[in-house]
Amino acid sequence: MIGLIEGLVGLILGLIEGLFGLVTGLIGGVFGLVFGLLGSALAILVVVGIFLALPIVLLIAVL
Repeated sequence: MIGLIEGLVGLILGLIEGLFGLVTGLIGGVFGLVFGLLGSALAILVVVGIFLALPIVLLIAVL
């Protein structure tokens, strides 16, 4: 009888733990996605900025 109760408690705790893991995993995934996109956007901006700045820098260097 005690084993059955222990098993049920373990099952309930396991389910709760699983739900918490799912929630934290989803939150982590969303944050990862957002920061990943921000990072990519920043990297693109930096590259575009370098390409836009190069001709100006070359012009100044030539003059």
